[in-house]
Amino acid sequence: MIGNKMKKSEYVVDMLIWSVISMFYYKSLLFRTLDDYSLVQSDLALWGIIAIFSAIGISITFEKQRNSFSIFCIETVSYFCYTVLAYYDYRHDQVIILFKAIFPIIGVLTILVFRRKGSFSFKLRQSLLNAYRITAMAVALSVILIGCGLLFKDKANLNMSDTQCGYASDDTIAKNIEILQNLQEEKWTYLSVDEKVAVLQTVANIEAHYLGLSHGLTVKVAVLDSYTLGTYNDRKHRIQISLDEVKYYGALKCVKTVCHEAYHAYEYQLVQVYDEAADDMKALCIFRDAKKYKSEFENYIHGSEDYDAYCEQSCEEDARDYAYDAMLDYKEKVYSYTTINNE
Repeated sequence: MIGNKMKKSEYVVDMLIWSVISMFYYKSLLFRTLDDYSLVQSDLALWGIIAIFSAIGISITFEKQRNSFSIFCIETVSYFCYTVLAYYDYRHDQVIILFKAIFPIIGVLTILVFRRKGSFSFKLRQSLLNAYRITAMAVALSVILIGCGLLFKDKANLNMSDTQCGYASDDTIAKNIEILQNLQEEKWTYLSVDEKVAVLQTVANIEAHYLGLSHGLTVKVAVLDSYTLGTYNDRKHRIQISLDEVKYYGALKCVKTVCHEAYHAYEYQLVQVYDEAADDMKALCIFRDAKKYKSEFENYIHGSEDYDAYCEQSCEEDARDYAYDAMLDYKEKVYSYTTINNE
């Protein structure tokens, strides 16, 4: 791991090969554009960051540390720097925790290195090498822990009934009014993305309760296209809300999106009940909406295909109407609670 394990030519070739492989996986799995920058500008920024940090990494490893571990560290640190810039608002808390773990260790090692005898250039190279190694190992450990957490979470979910509710009987506006006070714009503006998502998760829990769903709803932030504010995945019972909406739009707009997607969950449940009903029961009036929803879900028209036709679908019209009324309900009750407590 430590010292020269490769010839100079072999080291350069391996670095290039792994750069191509890592770029392919990074662009496929993690890449997103920088805020307020185009795809081309973000691509240039990515290549620029990789070039800078790779050049620094190679310069401090080329003479005495030509090995696979050095290549791993250089590649990891390069992509980590771009990822921090691209995802800082999206994963603010996690980035801060990682920095708090990395910087003290790097600082202590740097002090120890500079207390030794030797030239300044040697001490600087050794300090930078330590910084690359510590950062790479911390990032790798974080990825492993996150991966294990998701793995065990998925295994735990296998033991859960599909009909187990993910909300409680006290998931109402009245019982959660203190959390919902954060929907006031003067408070919402100063929340981080994670804090906003936590508030919207409370809204989703309330909506699942009010709509009587047999399962809970999970709210996630996602990088969606510019025409999509939210999506609903019925298989995972997951609402995805646009990162740009959470970051730049008002609180009530986000509430409206969550309620809209929650109503889609209700529509899917109606279709499920309709499918499971006996044939001689399917003509009942209560199933009229379910029949329309079923037909539309099976032949769903996306907004990118035909926006007018998309808007005219019953499942979308009903979700919009419900979301608008629900948004006004949250607005009125949060305002009433705030007014009473300020008097």
